[in-house]
Amino acid sequence: LRMSSPNAAYKVNNLVRKGYLRRVRSEKDHREYYLEVTQRYIDYCNVSNSYVDDVMKRVRERMTDKEWADFHHTLEILTDEMKADIPMEVKEPAIVRSFTCIADRCPDTCCRGWEVDIDSETEQYYRSVPGPLGERLWHALSVSEEDGSTYFPLTEERACPFLSKTGLCDIITELGEAAISRVCTEYPRYFVQIGGYEQMDMSLSCMEYGRIFFAAGPMHLIRTEREVAGDEMDEEDAEYLRSILQFRNEAVSVMQDGDGTWRERLAAVGQALTGADTQGWLPGLEEDKELFRRVRSLELLDERWRSIMDEVEALSFGDASFGNEEQTDRWFTKLGVYFLFRYMIDSYFDGGGDGVIRFTSRSLRYIWLMCLARAKRLGRMLTDEDLTDIAHLYSRQVEHSEENVAVMKEA
Repeated sequence: LRMSSPNAAYKVNNLVRKGYLRRVRSEKDHREYYLEVTQRYIDYCNVSNSYVDDVMKRVRERMTDKEWADFHHTLEILTDEMKADIPMEVKEPAIVRSFTCIADRCPDTCCRGWEVDIDSETEQYYRSVPGPLGERLWHALSVSEEDGSTYFPLTEERACPFLSKTGLCDIITELGEAAISRVCTEYPRYFVQIGGYEQMDMSLSCMEYGRIFFAAGPMHLIRTEREVAGDEMDEEDAEYLRSILQFRNEAVSVMQDGDGTWRERLAAVGQALTGADTQGWLPGLEEDKELFRRVRSLELLDERWRSIMDEVEALSFGDASFGNEEQTDRWFTKLGVYFLFRYMIDSYFDGGGDGVIRFTSRSLRYIWLMCLARAKRLGRMLTDEDLTDIAHLYSRQVEHSEENVAVMKEA
């Protein structure tokens, strides 16, 4: 379908809200849902399609072949011009402009541990590359039996087959940066597009971005426009999106500039969002055994995660500090802002923001415990460099799996 997961979720949720689709939970696996069309959809299609077919048949009978072709061409021009008048609005944190990939100097390269998805345009190009590199590309391209997508599988060293011993990319070295796949070009950026709005941020799984992130001041958003038409939205959906974005901005403001500790500010955001007592979701108040069980149930994406879970679960009540109060408040305020900004827009797809608050609270709690465990192991207080590494390990394990994010959101 050439459609991103967020856009697919947007379309599905829109049809569910309007009564044209219903979700049916799988009896075998309660994490899965199937979609069924409703009688309302069937009735609508029968009436709408029948009427349109009748009108178009009468129009076609009154036109010559040339008139019919000209008519289609005119409609295509009108559609393109109408869309061109509505540019895409893009919001992104200002600090993303400071990022530059450091390639072979990266302490934990994204060229290890992840298979590389190859988009169709890049695949077509790779199959046309001549010479020894072209032969390597042809042999490396693999097709997934699960969904038919093309990718580069990892080597025995769990690295991209084009990662050289010097830490550089052989494709870039020989063909230039324009030759790498879309996923490699975009990382660590992520994009969420709804209608005529696009949100862009960067992932803390990238250590170089994490270094910039923890060294920077408060988050400020930059607004730009792209001359690209977004998906059409009716006024009801557009208003719903505006309300979510407004609350996201207010939540970031409270978390970043509000009174009290970072925990109290996060509680205030949860209270404002749900109108209910959110103490049960607050970091430090949720039963850690339940949190440990939830984290243990995640799909394992990084082998280092096994030892991290063991280390966290071995903590005792006496392990209570890893930095001074001002320092830890700054770190976790920034992390709270990161999660709220990145995931609040999911409320549009999820039908509410409760899951975002649960995800943010559980994530901050587990990162807090990871900090305690590292401080205990190292026998010292932590630094910005430690937080960069801890946040990147958490992000690699949790944020790079839609299923893992869903588990951390669930009630």
